[in-house]
Amino acid sequence: MHNSDSSPIFIVGAPRSGTTLTAKILGRHPAIFMPGETHFFDDIYSRRNDLGSPDTRKGSINIASELFSLYGRYNEPRDQQRLASLVTVPELAEQIHAHCKDYEEIFSLFMTLQMRAQSRHIWGNNAPRDIFSIDDISNFYPNAKIIVCVRDPRDFLGSYKGKWRATDDREIQRLKSLYHPVITSLLWSTSMKQLGLIRDLFPRECVFISPYEHLVSSPADVTEELCKFVGVPYDASMLAVQFTNSSDGAKSTAQIFSSSVGKWRERISSEEVWICQKICAGAMAPLGYRAIKVSVNPLTLGQQFLKTPIALITALRANRHKRGPLLPYLTRRLSAVFRGT
Repeated sequence: MHNSDSSPIFIVGAPRSGTTLTAKILGRHPAIFMPGETHFFDDIYSRRNDLGSPDTRKGSINIASELFSLYGRYNEPRDQQRLASLVTVPELAEQIHAHCKDYEEIFSLFMTLQMRAQSRHIWGNNAPRDIFSIDDISNFYPNAKIIVCVRDPRDFLGSYKGKWRATDDREIQRLKSLYHPVITSLLWSTSMKQLGLIRDLFPRECVFISPYEHLVSSPADVTEELCKFVGVPYDASMLAVQFTNSSDGAKSTAQIFSSSVGKWRERISSEEVWICQKICAGAMAPLGYRAIKVSVNPLTLGQQFLKTPIALITALRANRHKRGPLLPYLTRRLSAVFRGT
């Protein structure tokens, strides 16, 4: 059940790199349906063997139940409420059973159902971690529009480190435990290694690389380019989004600002800068990010590396409810680590 009107849009990249802002901008266009993060590939598709086939009643009910709760499980309450007002689990299960023969058709039905309810004709999916499911996306939608958001890895570390400042009390400890300079640098590096695969799998005209620095410094220009890429007319009202700088606390503004660019110089230590530049060196230069010389404390540096295994286990445990099944999750990311080595 492919979307017959236009190819779907997938916004991917390392988190904290402008994916949410890009999705908000595109979602304001009258032709584009862009909900919050929809973790279909990491969550639903990775469990397809356990959930079952849509051609059985049990399978269709299992799939519908998980789809129906998807937004709620990934902290998208408004989308969860909207979905609940649109369809029930039995209704969704019946549509899946009647119209879908595989998981591509399930996802297309799920997104198209919501898109049409909003009177839009292009749907988009914003889930940064889908950069690790790019081969599955290619199999589903070989002509999808792929927007890859990139950012200076040092600013990425600084933003990721401060992400906990704008969340509720229940999430603070979890978000703090996710940050470690080695692990976070590896996240950026492995995400950017996927760029080669994306270029191999999709036609050139289907891939748009969007640097965060360009987006926030020239939002109108970048938005015009995005509209041309997607195939919709530019609409100036798309820029009237509320931009939250969560790394500096819960500040929101109706104006897109660029003051977060280069903040890594204040937010992360020399040792963190060194670690980041060492791990991310292979991808930094091709994307235009230049390394600098830093003086480090060898003891502090060594301690950071020694703490990495424990930090990784802690992060996996803290994020277990938001990452999908562990084995597929690790497999996708490890394949990216070793790609090109």
